[in-house]
Amino acid sequence: MLEKMNYYLMHKDIVVCLLEISSDGEMRLSSKNDNGFSHLPIGGQLSDSKFAEWWKNRYIPQNRDGIAKALKANGYNSAGNALVDNLALSLTDCYWIKPRESDLRWKDVNLFENDFVDSIGEALFSGTNKIKVKQNKKKIGSSSGELKKKWCVDENGKRILIKGNIGKSYQQSLNEIFISNIHSQLNPKYHLKYERIDINIDGTKTIIGCKSENFCNNNIEFVSASEIIDSRKLAGSDNTFNCFKKGCLELGMKEDVFDEYMDYLIVTD
Repeated sequence: MLEKMNYYLMHKDIVVCLLEISSDGEMRLSSKNDNGFSHLPIGGQLSDSKFAEWWKNRYIPQNRDGIAKALKANGYNSAGNALVDNLALSLTDCYWIKPRESDLRWKDVNLFENDFVDSIGEALFSGTNKIKVKQNKKKIGSSSGELKKKWCVDENGKRILIKGNIGKSYQQSLNEIFISNIHSQLNPKYHLKYERIDINIDGTKTIIGCKSENFCNNNIEFVSASEIIDSRKLAGSDNTFNCFKKGCLELGMKEDVFDEYMDYLIVTD
């Protein structure tokens, strides 16, 4: 039987709820903190089952190319194991898990300000069996999407996401660069810039990849459209788009901003 421990789900330094989590990532919601209810993840506010889905979505996806070998190279038997060992930290939001008896603070652990190494991402690209990790650096055990990817910190302290491809084609990385160039010419305020890079694989091979600067920080968090939809009950007369729009407006987005962005997104898609 896997050992279970109590953790607080934290939003920065605010206690959101108490969780019981096994070393392999299996989570049970033990109790909610009334004062922290407004800080529950948007995608997990509707029900306990939606909250469980939100937690599972923090796992590195099993369909990411090479993930099983990369986890094993870092001593993990599962993506859930990696998530818990690295306090469920992410570079897309300010949520993390704090052991119940710990005195850790957000300033001690967050990846936006502290140095870190993405050892799982490094293993995905390196092809080696063992990765050396400096023990004074934080590690990352959470990221989404099936493409190979890794995070790093550049010489200016910016958090950079590097993406690879699936299979032997460079199509995915080139697609990111292509559409980024289209957006930059049409409507620069509504896109994330991707640049082509060459990625060296184990000192023997160079592949085409792409990179982008992280758009999240201590004050900006990523919330997906599906999370907003999942935070609402779909009325019988509603459709998914209207449900999404109502959710955005309730969260404070102005209607003209929503309409302008969605019109642009639909046309470019």
